[in-house]
Amino acid sequence: MVVVPLVALTALLGLEITDRFSRQSDLERLVEVSALMGTAEEVTDGLQLERGGSSLYLASDGTMHHSELIEQWGKTDAAIAEFKEALDATEGVFPTVESVALLEVLEQIDDMRGGILDRDVTWTESLLFYTDLIEQFRASPSALNRLTYSDPQLSGIVMGILHLWDSTEAAGVERAVVSKLLVEGSIGRDDVDLLARLAGRRKDSLKAYRVHIPRELRVEYEAQVSDFESSSINDVRRQIVAGDFRLDPDAWFAAASVPMDILSSVEDGLVEDLGARSRMLADEARSSMWIFSLFGVVVLLASLVVAGRVGRRLSERTDELARVARAVQRGDFSQRANVDAGDELGMLGIAFNQMTDDLTTLNRRLETQVEERTAELKVSEAHNRAMLEAIPDLIVRLGSDGMYIDFVFIDESNGQQVFPQPERYVGKHIEEILPLELAKEFLEASRRARDTGTVQQLEYQYPMGEEVREREARVVAIPGSEETMLVVRDITERKSQDRHLEDLIRSKDELIASISHELRTPLTAVLGFAELLQDETSDISLLEEREMLAAISEQATDLSHIVEDLLVAARVKVDTLRVARIPVDLREQLAQVLGTLRGTSIDDLAIDGESVVALGDPGRIRQILRNLLTNAVRYGGDDVEIRMSSDGSTAILQVRDDGLGVLEEDQDAIFEAYHQSHRVTGSPGSVGIGLTISRSLARMMDGDLTYRYEEGTSIFEMILASSQAPEGHTRLTTVRHGSTALAQRR
Repeated sequence: MVVVPLVALTALLGLEITDRFSRQSDLERLVEVSALMGTAEEVTDGLQLERGGSSLYLASDGTMHHSELIEQWGKTDAAIAEFKEALDATEGVFPTVESVALLEVLEQIDDMRGGILDRDVTWTESLLFYTDLIEQFRASPSALNRLTYSDPQLSGIVMGILHLWDSTEAAGVERAVVSKLLVEGSIGRDDVDLLARLAGRRKDSLKAYRVHIPRELRVEYEAQVSDFESSSINDVRRQIVAGDFRLDPDAWFAAASVPMDILSSVEDGLVEDLGARSRMLADEARSSMWIFSLFGVVVLLASLVVAGRVGRRLSERTDELARVARAVQRGDFSQRANVDAGDELGMLGIAFNQMTDDLTTLNRRLETQVEERTAELKVSEAHNRAMLEAIPDLIVRLGSDGMYIDFVFIDESNGQQVFPQPERYVGKHIEEILPLELAKEFLEASRRARDTGTVQQLEYQYPMGEEVREREARVVAIPGSEETMLVVRDITERKSQDRHLEDLIRSKDELIASISHELRTPLTAVLGFAELLQDETSDISLLEEREMLAAISEQATDLSHIVEDLLVAARVKVDTLRVARIPVDLREQLAQVLGTLRGTSIDDLAIDGESVVALGDPGRIRQILRNLLTNAVRYGGDDVEIRMSSDGSTAILQVRDDGLGVLEEDQDAIFEAYHQSHRVTGSPGSVGIGLTISRSLARMMDGDLTYRYEEGTSIFEMILASSQAPEGHTRLTTVRHGSTALAQRR
């Protein structure tokens, strides 16, 4: 019909008018925002200069930049007053919460200035205060970026301004930090890292700016942005990092302010471009909205006229169909609709008449089938009852209200009670029998079974005296009623067997994976060198043969250690490893371990001083020492040191090295299987479980193995119970890699 397209067209016009009105409103707000952003930019420029001047003043203990700071406070106050006037004039542009928070922070600036003048605040407190205040100024306009969704160029300008703001802020913080460093005349590692991050932040922000800013504006401002990038502040930063502090702090402050002023002028230009384009698009949206509104009024009037005529015709013909429908509802299928067959309603009338004929035939057929099915159901019910009584499960019939109606249960438990006596619960509510939460789960499962017609399955635990039994229940809706059938089976034994089988399979898989992973590297080296030695055509010298044989021996030794570690790890996993606790001379065990490492880079490590005796298993202590020494050689520094001490009750052995150490976030994880710190990389023969089994062995001997990093030194510390040395006395034995240094305390 004609009315349907007209109504659809009217609806589409209404949506388009609404969208254009919303777009016009957003663009007008964006014009106000762009004006407010200009005044906000003046405030942030002043705050950045205050931050830099305060940095010089506080770092020099009040001897530098005093008058310039006082003068800047006045300029910043003027900019803040102008911003507040603009904020009042554009009420509603910023969210109320953000406006109130921003003004509250501005009220604190006088207190901060007084603290700076009296030097009652630290340099860091001043820097953080101004940085937070600047961030709040720039965060509020950035939250209105959603207003630019209708125009990609507007969105690109806003994103470009935000990235320039970020680059300017990084430069401002850098100016303050470098001013402090020039005054103090020294630089630390944290300062170097901070300057590097600020430089990277400036670079990344400018890169993002070039990606988002529209091409024509990027070309317009490229010269000024390039001037900012090529300024001398990068050279000054590198000079300071190199330890050259000859530059005058005031001269640096003035020089660093120039490129920031350049970038601020670009930001001002972009804010003006944002306002200009917003005004242009708002005017276009206003004009197009009026055009669409006029066209919509015309279409709406035409729709009303056509709808009135069509409605009267439809009313007469639908009344006839309604009369026949009411007759069919009363069960009178003899009525027929008398309608014209030339249009849609006519075709509907023919289909309606055909439906009544089909319903009459179907009704007669259903009556015959009901009689036949009734007889069949009586026989089926008897069969089903017999089958239910043969099932060795508890079967309960549950009413829709949660009451136990009856049950079927054949007790084949051979004297072991796996179910409560069900006859006690007939006629009771399920919440009186089961725990409340479990009863609610059964009621919900019953509801789902009735609603969906599908079998619902539950697994749960049920206490039977001192034992907890595992149960599986299936909830089935009984057709033709609101009742459900619960079939409950005891699966305690099956669950126990499943868990045991899963543990065995998991242990087997982990062991196979460990062996294949850990043996590949040393076996590859052994096979490779062996093939070279067997090759009669190869031109290998005697010296090279000895080196290859030495490498094969070393890899074979590593292979032996790997196998030992894997077997110990597997035995620890299944709790079959046993350790002794007898007096053990740690110095003697260390000497034996060093003897097995001859020919390696640690073979010149000497032992001196008195021994320390601990309670433990000699073989397992040697295994721990071997893992710790191998770990120090592979991943530690050049200086490896071993310290042994005792305080009478505790024996302590430390393996220390001057390497990079383990990252703080990895210090607990390195004791997990197959984990290595991200600061180091593996080497051939690296197993990844040495520290895991070493800690396990130490704890099995009532001790522990820990790690810490102190003053540039990695320290692995094994603690065991001591079996010698009277109380109050301490022995300390020190072993250094490549020396025979000895330190003792008595």
